[in-house]
Amino acid sequence: MLDNSSLPPSEDRGELILLLATLYLRVPLFRKSLEIPRRRIKKLVDEASEKVIVSNISDFDYSQTDIVFSEIRLIEAVQDCLKNKFYQLFIVKDGDANIITSDNPFLLRHPSLRYFGLNTPGVQICVPITKDAFLVAINEKVEEGVFWADDQMIGLTNRELIRSADRYFYSCIEDVLLVDENLSIYSYNINS
Repeated sequence: MLDNSSLPPSEDRGELILLLATLYLRVPLFRKSLEIPRRRIKKLVDEASEKVIVSNISDFDYSQTDIVFSEIRLIEAVQDCLKNKFYQLFIVKDGDANIITSDNPFLLRHPSLRYFGLNTPGVQICVPITKDAFLVAINEKVEEGVFWADDQMIGLTNRELIRSADRYFYSCIEDVLLVDENLSIYSYNINS
């Protein structure tokens, strides 16, 4: 499979970058981060309007369409950030293992910082592409290309996808590879 897999050249990654930006922004967890502040402000304004006249109260109304427009406006900025990354595609070598996904599949991690963003030096991005492949992106220059993913890497990716899930993770097989805190590999049956 490695021979048949390739990473598009950087000048041809427009669709891939759009997919990644969409997986970052258009998920329930991110949508909540846009909607909850609006809901709180609306509630405060409604409560205040019971005591004082708020002439522009309708300015604080919002709809799901407003949330979607906010996401769409952010997609371009996120794409600009993602265009400057170095990418590696990892392929599952063992046909019995697979990569899971979740309702929040865009893993954004930093090895030492608690607060960071897409362009923070050292940031790591990992996104499942299929059950047999995941994409890793970092800001620092690395050899781009396609590589085999060993069981430990698969287990670590699956563990982090489960941890980042808002509510659900998904697998096409019952036995999922995971790693513990010592990075020891084990199989977990999702129906147990």
